[in-house]
Amino acid sequence: MPLEASVEDLQAALAALQQWLVVMPPRWVVWLVSGPGTALAEGEPPGPLTERERQVLEGLAHGLANKQIATQLGITERMVKAHLSSLYAKLGASNHAQAVRLGLRYGLIGM
Repeated sequence: MPLEASVEDLQAALAALQQWLVVMPPRWVVWLVSGPGTALAEGEPPGPLTERERQVLEGLAHGLANKQIATQLGITERMVKAHLSSLYAKLGASNHAQAVRLGLRYGLIGM
């Protein structure tokens, strides 16, 4: 974790590690998803995202699991999955990594 990581980031990282999930800085996720030296294009997604969809997408970009996103947002994991379905349809994504990549491309999230 970067030195500037917040207490919440550290707690999320520890929770992820307990579930055997990979923990890495968000900029590494961008590199892994987009490839080194890839310039992300600006543009508009096929449909506007709700504020909650953006929050879920941000959680994905920070490597959080659905359950962690639910806890962070104070909603159920089932609601996170519903937001993901809508998010995937609007972005034309089929999985978490693709949604993050497209969210970065469309400028919906930043790293």
